[in-house]
Amino acid sequence: MEDSKINFHKSAGTTFTRKDMKQMGKREITMESIRRLDVEPIRIDEAGKLTMNTEHEETLKKIVNAVGKTRWEDATKLLLAVYDHEIDFDVEDAEIFARIAGYYQLRLDPDQDIGVFSQDEDKCIIYLHKYWNKSMTGDSLWKHIARHIPGRSTNQVKNRFHRNPQSDQDLCLENINKYSSDTTIPATFEHDMAHVFALTVIPKSATGKDGIEITTKLQSEARFLVVGTYREIFLLPCKETALRCTHQNVVSHSFTYDSTRPDQQFVTYLKLTFTNGLKKMGLIEDPDEFHFSTTQYKGEGIHAIMQKAEKDRFIVPKDEFMRLNRKNGEVGEIIPTKRKYTRRTPEVNQPFKLRILPPNQKKGKRANT
Repeated sequence: MEDSKINFHKSAGTTFTRKDMKQMGKREITMESIRRLDVEPIRIDEAGKLTMNTEHEETLKKIVNAVGKTRWEDATKLLLAVYDHEIDFDVEDAEIFARIAGYYQLRLDPDQDIGVFSQDEDKCIIYLHKYWNKSMTGDSLWKHIARHIPGRSTNQVKNRFHRNPQSDQDLCLENINKYSSDTTIPATFEHDMAHVFALTVIPKSATGKDGIEITTKLQSEARFLVVGTYREIFLLPCKETALRCTHQNVVSHSFTYDSTRPDQQFVTYLKLTFTNGLKKMGLIEDPDEFHFSTTQYKGEGIHAIMQKAEKDRFIVPKDEFMRLNRKNGEVGEIIPTKRKYTRRTPEVNQPFKLRILPPNQKKGKRANT
């Protein structure tokens, strides 16, 4: 990973250390090691019908959850690395990719929910729109927002936010613009008082297993956005778990998950971290009188969340993981290695930036002092 100059954690907390760099060759997951033997193959018959059993379907859902719904060549490559396949007629690779994509979209895609949007979903769309609408435009904005709204597609989220309101109580863009100076209007309040931070949850079990190769460790972590106001907060998972997250204009934090600890420890951490952020942003009128316990957490317990994340996880082999996380997935365009960290000293409550220098520059710096 160092040779490839890939920085998977440019915008999220991580357990990645120099010690991890030395462990790159340990217990490596490869395309060969994920092969399932003595399992029924995937079939495409003479009529072109694709047949998969329940196990195939569950694996495909996990793969798409890892690499996303726009990389069907990669998803198909991983699926056929796990299972054998039988095809009863000549077919181009592109057609196989298309059949896998169509099968998933028609039968398995969890983001095709046509149910009514909840008020909580509307709020979360507003929170994310506030933070990203100035740094992203067009479809990229809505794709990024939908990446964090479970069960919803890009078009659903976009159309919902741009709908014509039936009253001034609707949580939509038109009401935010129309009543921009009136915080008694729900849409304006949710927009103006919104705060967001990125959260990486790191399983304690992963931090202690020195034999695990680093790209596997990275994929054992779970990434979320914590969004809301001083009244309530929500935890939004990041889809595409094997791909790097870019959360522009959002502060990042990390939390070590210990399965022996109670759910309340995590809830307290969320509330404290979130409300401290609100105070720094000036979004609490009387911070001395405000107590974090009054903020409501509207989400599942951390144990249920991590159990689901583990159940839905597919570990992408090292070489594929590194290729996917090159910038734009293209050879030659790789994520830069420079990192900046913000620390807060106990004596002076002011942030400062620390830049990590390469070893050769460190030696030169010591020699000059």
